Amino acid sequence: MLAGGQTAEDDMHDALDNLFEHPNVAPFISKQLIQRLVTSNPTPQYVERVANVFDDNGSGERGDLAAVVSAILLDDEARQNSGVISYYGKIREPLLRTVQFWRELDAASPANWYFTWSLNDSHGQTPLGSPSVFNFFRPDYQPADLLELDIVAPELQIANDAALIGQFNNQYSGFLWNIKELISEPSDKRIMLSLQAHVDILEQQGLDALLDYYDTLFYSGSMSSDQRQTLREVQDIWSSWTPYQQVAFLLFTVSVSPDYIVQL
Repeated sequence: MLAGGQTAEDDMHDALDNLFEHPNVAPFISKQLIQRLVTSNPTPQYVERVANVFDDNGSGERGDLAAVVSAILLDDEARQNSGVISYYGKIREPLLRTVQFWRELDAASPANWYFTWSLNDSHGQTPLGSPSVFNFFRPDYQPADLLELDIVAPELQIANDAALIGQFNNQYSGFLWNIKELISEPSDKRIMLSLQAHVDILEQQGLDALLDYYDTLFYSGSMSSDQRQTLREVQDIWSSWTPYQQVAFLLFTVSVSPDYIVQL
C-alpha cells in the first residue's frame, strides 16, 4: 500500500521499495545472474545460497550486488562442479565471444571508430540492442532436444542457422583479413587485431606454450585433448604461411570450437 497525499515521485520510490522487499526478488535476480555468469541450470541449493547473500550481505544490507556476484563466483558449485554435473555450464553469448577476442587482441581502428551495424545479422545481438529489458533471450528457453531432460539453454534462442553461419564468417574474416602487423595502411574505420604477443609465444616458446596460453585464456584450463590435437593439426596445415597467419587460423579454430563456445 502507498501512503496518500504523496507526489508521483514519492509514489514511484515507495512502489520500487515495495518491489525490492518482495521475497521473490532475491531468488529471481540471483538465478538470473548465475545463468549469465556461471551456468544455465543452477541447482536450487546454489540459488538459495546466493539469494541469502542478496537478503543479507553479512552486514545487514540487502541487495549488495558486489557481495552477490562474489557469492556466485566463489560458490563451490561454480568452482568444482564442471566435471560432476553433466549439464553444467552455459553457452557463451556471441557478442561476448567477439568482445573477448577484441580485448585480448587490442582491437582498434585508426579513427577509433567501430563498425557494429551488422552485428545483429551475424551475432543476433548488438551493443545495447536488446529487444526488451529481459535480454536477447528468455531465461527459460528450451530447445526441443532438452525438453525431456528438463534443462534450459537460454542463449540458443538466438542460435539460428543464419546467425551461426554469420558468426563463423565474421570470425574468419576478422582474424584473417585484419591482422595489424600485415597491413601497413588500413582504412580509418577498419578494426585491426594485433597478433604480435601470440606470435612471440609461438616463435620463442613453441606451439605447446601457445596452446597452454589458450587453454588458460579461452578454456579456463578445460581444453580437451581432442581440441588440443585439432589445434596442432591446424598449425601443421598452415605451417608454410607466415606466423601471423598461423596464429590467425589457430584463433579462428578456437573461436568456433565447442569446447570454447560452451563455457564450463
